[in-house]
Amino acid sequence: MDYLFVYGTLLQAIDNPMSQFLSKHSQILGKGYFHGKLYDVGAFPAAILSALKTNKVYGTVVEILNPIHTFKVLDNYEGVHEGLYLRKMTPAFLNNQTKIEVWVYIYNNPTENLRLIPSGNYLTHFMQ
Repeated sequence: MDYLFVYGTLLQAIDNPMSQFLSKHSQILGKGYFHGKLYDVGAFPAAILSALKTNKVYGTVVEILNPIHTFKVLDNYEGVHEGLYLRKMTPAFLNNQTKIEVWVYIYNNPTENLRLIPSGNYLTHFMQ
């Protein structure tokens, strides 16, 4: 199965053409988190992985339908070919309990000058 963890502009609550595309090409499995840190880049968030279990990025796990086509479109949107993000596999916790391996878009640039989102939740940060 191809699962994707979304934490930013691909979330259904952020209504834009790409979140609508993903909604049509996936099925929601549930909410969850992975161990990482979340930063505010301005128009979008950036997540990096973390070894600390106290660092969590919250979002939604979806099952990707037609992975070849869907990931081609999403990789283009996320700037994978330009090196802005990397699509990596990482463990996540579905419904805050079940461990599941997911793809996640990880920021591939320095974060020291970015503002940390301490809650790890882009929706609550975005809605402020």
